[in-house]
Amino acid sequence: MKRRLIVYLLCLCMLLSLMAGCGASGDTASSVTAEPSSTEANEASAEPAAEVEAAPAEASTADPEEAVEASAAEPEEASAPEEARPTISYPIDGNPTLTITFAPPPYIADLLQGEPFNTMPCLAALQENTGVTLDYTIYERLNYEDKSSLMIATGDYPDIFGAGFGSGYSHGSWKLVEDDIVIELTDLIPEYAPDYQALLDSDPEFYSLATTEDRVVEIFGKQIPNARSGLCIRQDWFDALGLSVPTTLDELTDVLRAIHSEYNPKMTLLVNSGLESGLEYTFGFVNALNYLSFQHDADGNLICVEAGDAFVDYLSQLHDYYEEGFFSDDFLSISRDNNNYDSTFLEGNCGVFSCGTDFLNPTNWHQSGDDTFAITAISDITMDGTVGSHVGGGGDMRESEGYCISTSCSNPEAALEFFNYCFTEEGQYLINYGIEGQAHEVDENGVIHWTELITNNPDGLDQNKANTLYVKTFLPTIQSQRSMELKYSSETEMNAALDWASHRDTAWTMPTNLEFTSEEQDTINRYASDLSTMFLENMPKVVLGDITVDGYRDVIQAAYDEMHLQDLIDVYTAAYARYAGE
Repeated sequence: MKRRLIVYLLCLCMLLSLMAGCGASGDTASSVTAEPSSTEANEASAEPAAEVEAAPAEASTADPEEAVEASAAEPEEASAPEEARPTISYPIDGNPTLTITFAPPPYIADLLQGEPFNTMPCLAALQENTGVTLDYTIYERLNYEDKSSLMIATGDYPDIFGAGFGSGYSHGSWKLVEDDIVIELTDLIPEYAPDYQALLDSDPEFYSLATTEDRVVEIFGKQIPNARSGLCIRQDWFDALGLSVPTTLDELTDVLRAIHSEYNPKMTLLVNSGLESGLEYTFGFVNALNYLSFQHDADGNLICVEAGDAFVDYLSQLHDYYEEGFFSDDFLSISRDNNNYDSTFLEGNCGVFSCGTDFLNPTNWHQSGDDTFAITAISDITMDGTVGSHVGGGGDMRESEGYCISTSCSNPEAALEFFNYCFTEEGQYLINYGIEGQAHEVDENGVIHWTELITNNPDGLDQNKANTLYVKTFLPTIQSQRSMELKYSSETEMNAALDWASHRDTAWTMPTNLEFTSEEQDTINRYASDLSTMFLENMPKVVLGDITVDGYRDVIQAAYDEMHLQDLIDVYTAAYARYAGE
């Protein structure tokens, strides 16, 4: 560390001397001197400038004559030139090994077929290029929270907590620092992650999303906002029955009746154990999904979703649909974590369902065993035909899960230098596109395309899974425009994502980086878990008819009278007011 500081100071002195001799001033963008030891891995950076939208510090574009005039007008306020950013050379010294925990999607184990997680091609290339070995401990997503709690209780920390750890900490991400579990990165990033610092400096919106009151706890990736999922229909059934695409809830109900009467599928409307159905936008709430949620309502009041009128109406509607036989009690066992959500509709068991854009690709329809099987995306269902929802779902600029460095890490500088590589042009290119000649190729016009390894995988993997295996790293970076486009294998998929996103905003949602006082956090820790459990136990009972809607309203009243729900609402109201500067 001392050696790097001396080198940095010497470089700074040389730069200042040069600038003094030339009479120039301005910013110097961060650069990377790559020394890859693998030809194949380095091929991934063959054309970085053409496609990757990196965010280095912007060079000064001021007119020299204007600068002279300004200097003459206010000589007493002439400022010193800004310091140049440090430069990180790769591979870094010492070939460090860093331990890391992570909970990938459940299908990863099938793709790896017993091979270690860090042998995925892009991860292997990243490790070789940086000189850092990542020693992964992989957990199932279903028990990651329990494993994280055990790590905290025992103090047995890895060097790096993988994506999702900080955002899932019940005390809040900043409390991880106060509880001596992870280190604050604010003062380390300028020296050891200058390319990430350049992103923070160049994008105020991303900065506000990736920091907590100007403090950095987690490293986040920046993505291009786009809708990842929305409502879809069995187009072949619609065509056979002569059905029109529904736009309102009443029209949807008529459609469900027609499909149920003719085909009687297992799930005419697909509902899962988290009570997701794709109708959350219709009723105007952020789906709870196994945790207590807070948002604003149409009147601007901050509410607890599970105790709100819209959510009660939603439960009532699901109960009515359940009574009509539009879905069975199998919904209690269907979830993405159980790896049976996608297969439920791909096997031809659903008429209307929410899914990702990749399932609009016919190559993914073979599971149905039906040659006429076809899926089409539709716009969000509304109550009265008024298009638009304010509860998110259009995608965020900041990725939802960040990476933390623990207090047990003996070499946090190396950890940051590794993450910094992900934000260099070379690192961005590799994470966005994989290895050239393997996952992608560049045509004569400089345009990047997937190879047949991705689009027509010889092992029978669909494009989404092939991309996951050969390109995905789950590490943070800056998503490029072309990478976002390549996510969609057809214009149909792209149009669906754009349509879903175009009608959604986040006007009613809570910021992801709200900051709570210690007293407020104690209130959340004291009451939120029990309240969440109480709601979760009773929500499916309404759907199944075990309790009435009025019975659920009694649960809500008990939450206010006996479980301190209003105290929690007051906490979120106060935190949001500070965030909004009210």
